[in-house]
Amino acid sequence: MQRNTMQHAGIFEMNIITYHSSNAKPHEAWLAYVELANGEQWLVRCTGHSELEAKMKAQVLWDREQKKYAAHNSKVDCQKESSHHLAGKMWMINRVTHHLCRIDPGELTAYEAKGYERGGPRSK
Repeated sequence: MQRNTMQHAGIFEMNIITYHSSNAKPHEAWLAYVELANGEQWLVRCTGHSELEAKMKAQVLWDREQKKYAAHNSKVDCQKESSHHLAGKMWMINRVTHHLCRIDPGELTAYEAKGYERGGPRSK
């Protein structure tokens, strides 16, 4: 077996490690996988007739997964920035009329003056 490496810069620094085996089937003679800069391996293996074919399969697969990762993270960042319209609000209940509502914490004293108390969604 023979080991070769190829460095690539992307979202993560990585190397593509290749091995050659004369005992393998011809279409699996070369094996390639991604090794991250911290030494961890991406446990996906690609094979090919030639070293270049195996490396390119690994590279294409890695790039495709990195695009998915970047797209997913941008969606997560957008979701973190946008808040739910009820986030930070508190439940109040009028014990006489049993009216339930959600208010901003700044409106608490005004609602308490109207006879409301802190409650929850199941308060009666």
